[in-house]
Parts: sequence; structure tokens; C-alpha cells
Amino acid sequence: MLRSARRLRAAFLLTSLVLVLFSGCRPGQSPAEAGITNKTLLVSIGAEAATLDPQLNTGSSERKIIDSLWQGLLQWNHDATGFLPAQAASWELSDDGLTYTFHLRPDLKWSNGEPVTADQFVASARRLMSPRLGSEMASEHYNLKNGKAVNTGQLPVEALGVSAPDARTVVYQLEHRSVIFTGNFVGATLGPVYVPGILAKGAIDNPLVNWVIPGEVVTNGPFVLTEWKANQHITLQPNPHYYGTTRLKEVRFLSQESLDTQDRAYRAGQLHVTYGIPSHKIQLYAKAGDPALQLVPTAGLHFTEFNSRKPPFDNPLVRRAFSIAIDRQKFVDAVLRGGETPAYGVILPRPGGYVSEAVIPKNVALARQLLAEAGYPNGAGFPRVEYLYNTSDKNKEIAEALQQMWRSVLNVNVELLNQEWKVYLDSMYQGNYQIGRRGLTPSSPEPADFYRYLRSDSSINSGGFKNARYDALSIAAEQELDPVKAAALFREMDAILLEEMPIIPLAFRTIARLVHPRVENWPTNVIDREDWHTVGFTPD
Repeated sequence: MLRSARRLRAAFLLTSLVLVLFSGCRPGQSPAEAGITNKTLLVSIGAEAATLDPQLNTGSSERKIIDSLWQGLLQWNHDATGFLPAQAASWELSDDGLTYTFHLRPDLKWSNGEPVTADQFVASARRLMSPRLGSEMASEHYNLKNGKAVNTGQLPVEALGVSAPDARTVVYQLEHRSVIFTGNFVGATLGPVYVPGILAKGAIDNPLVNWVIPGEVVTNGPFVLTEWKANQHITLQPNPHYYGTTRLKEVRFLSQESLDTQDRAYRAGQLHVTYGIPSHKIQLYAKAGDPALQLVPTAGLHFTEFNSRKPPFDNPLVRRAFSIAIDRQKFVDAVLRGGETPAYGVILPRPGGYVSEAVIPKNVALARQLLAEAGYPNGAGFPRVEYLYNTSDKNKEIAEALQQMWRSVLNVNVELLNQEWKVYLDSMYQGNYQIGRRGLTPSSPEPADFYRYLRSDSSINSGGFKNARYDALSIAAEQELDPVKAAALFREMDAILLEEMPIIPLAFRTIARLVHPRVENWPTNVIDREDWHTVGFTPD
């Protein structure tokens, strides 16, 4: 009863908020209908944004907002199969694959009208890699020349391999060639930030400086930040000095953790795009042939990460037992219910692409045997452990399903702990957990991109998995241009992951959401990236 009352209050508050936002609606017109008329897009982002600092963010919901405010040198094409110019008008990669040279558009301006110049890209890259900033995204850029040495404090930021020979040219030097590094120039992480705006609030690399302030923050993307009401909404409006055009006059991102709340809001005409759909509603929408239902298979992975530093999960036998105990087909059919593909490895098998030969076996007896070999026959003596997840109805359902499978197969009790999004992120990256819910959509469809996240120097590898051979193979795979040779490296990494099991792959992510039929060009690619130039509404 208490939960129902809370949900009713949440729905009432959301309805009141949206009606206030659209107090100019004509009689009988819903906020969504008014938004189509006014070219205002209403999007749910799930939980409240943890940060909008483009170099500190690690969340996928926040990324959607950040990528509409700031822009990098390149952008993906609509189906994420190639790159298009963004802040750069053109670029070259040297024959040895070690030097990128970007030529900026001549008409680039910040939202305050000042020119965007090459030296600002240099200053922003140095900020990203500064050890004081402590960005968890820095490790993705260790292939920049001296990147790791700078980020670990062995060299000054001035030693970073990024330079500006003139006001419209930016040069990036790499430690080694890479088949995936071009994707790093997409999005805002390696893009420019307006340094004077940060310095006006404090040191450029102080992570505690609050400089992303509505009405003040200066951006270079298609939109500017005009309003941020905590736990309610974030409002963006077009950047008057952006070189391109946008079809929208306003975007409002609404904070709604509950999928049921989002579903009700959509059906009440208060949203154009939901963050997700309650699992039990997906098939109902599908059977009804609802044109709003969007199911998008992605390269993203639902997985569980072990803290390999702490017992009992410092023992690979325990980790393997927990992984093999999961009935993945049952998990996707009964829990996720969105057309996901069970994950018996970390790379989504795709026609013409890499297909792993080392797969997690479906063998309950083996799971029990491994736990017994670890010293816990039939679960006897197994210590109290916790599974950590961020608060949402969907994540709770996932946690309870895993808890039941581990109890049924291994006879172990796993307690569940949920935390608010910002607290959860901190717990995961500080290593204050034993087993944790994770989800990751790589920034590139290339298999080498996902494998790098499990390297020992990756900040995304919060579980502390370390294997020198794996690290060497991952670096080699990044450099390998021959797909046959790359596949051989992938297979050896898969064998290591199967033996060490630092994570439990569960399912390849299918995004299930509701998108108003009048919304055009909402992304349907495997990495879920938007092109804010093209998103809009169909004509009447």
C-alpha cells in the first residue's frame, strides 16, 4: 500500500510538473500534442543526472544531454557504420596510424559568440587527462601519446600528445595505431570545454567546481542549458551561434526512475520518448502493434561484475560457479522480455562479424562442482554476500531473478542492496561492493572496443580484474588491421575471460522504449547515438 501511495504521488507530481511547463496548452491539448506544435521534445532520462560535466560523466542517460550541449570533432552517421564531420571540417590519419590532424570549420563559435579555436581542444584534452580531475573516462584515452603517464602523474599535462599548430588545426599523436580510437573523437569527452567559464568558478581540473550552471555555461553544441531543476527536469534551447541547424526549439529531459511512471506519462500525453518500458508491458504493446514501440538491438551488454579484490570473489572458481548457474535463456524470456539475446560471451555475434567460440556452458552440475572445489560443497559455509544495483523497478526484478537462481542452483543466499544512482556509481567505482549490476554500450561497434574495458588500467574495470596476458592481447587487438588476425586475438581473450570470469555476461541489450509516432530520427543504431541535427517531428 505504501509503495502504491508513493507511485500515485510520483505520478501526480509528474502530471503537475508537465502541466505547469505547458501551461500554455490549448484546452483539451496534451503536453505532448502542444510539444509537437511548439517543437518541444519531451524525453524521460530515467534517474536524475549525476553530472553534466562532459569529462566526468560515465552515464548513458547523461550522455544524451551532454551530446546535445557539446560536440566533438566527429559524429557517427545515422546507422553508426562510419564517421561524419562535426566540429572538424576534415581530417587525416598518417600512414603509420599514429597522427590525427583535424581542420576545424571556419565558422565555429561558442554559445556566447566567441570563436572556437584549436588551442581550446588542447586545453580540454589536458583537463581530461589531469590526475587531479580524476576522470573515470581518462583511461579510454591512454593511447594518446604520454596519456597514461600524464594521467598517473608521471609527466606534466603539457607532455600530452595534443597540439595546435594554428587556430584551426588540432593534432593528436598516439602511442600505437588503433582500429577504435577514431570513435574517441565522437561526442563530448575529448571535445572542447569553455576554459574561461570553468576558471571563473575555480581551478580548471578541480572536480568539485560547479561550472555547468543553467543560463551561464557556455557550450559549442546544437543546444544550450537553460534550466535544471533537480529531480524534475533539464531544459535545453537552440544555441544561436551553432554552425548547423536543429529542428527543435526546445528539449526537456524529465527525471523519472520508475518505468511504470514513464509508461503512464506517455499514455497520458506527457512524454514523447520514454527511457524504457516495464517488462510486463513490452509484449502487450507488441501484440497490439503499437507504432510507438521501439525495440532496438544494440552492442550493449547487461552484465554483473565481481569485485575480484575481495573474498569470496577473489577465487575464479566461485566466479565461474556463479556465472554458470545463470539460466540466460530463462533470464531474457522471463525477466527482460524485450527480445534480448542471451550472452554466453562479451561480444554480440553479428553476421559477417566476429563470433566467439569460447562460450559459457549450460551446466548446472558443473556450477555446483566448481563451488565445491572452491571449498563450499552445496553452499555450505559460503559467507554473506551482497548484490548491488541502482534503484529502479527493472533492476530490482533483475536482482531478484539472479538471487533466486543462485539460491536454487548453488544453495547460497545473496542479499540485495539498492542505492540511488549517484551513490551507486560512487560505490561501484570506489570498489565498495561484492557483486554489482552493470551495463555498458561501447562507443564503437568494433569488438576491440569492449575488450579494452576489462584491461587492468581501465577505470571502467571497477572489479579489479588483472591479467597481464589479457592486457597485451587487448592492446594488440586494438592495433590489428587484419580481421582474421584480430579474431585470433579475440578468441584468446575469450578463453581467458571464460577461465577467469571477472564478469557475468547476461544478455545483449535491446532498448525497449516508447517513441511517439510523430518523432523522427530517434536513434536505432547499435550504439544508441543521436544526431541532434535531424531529430524532430513529422509535418502535419
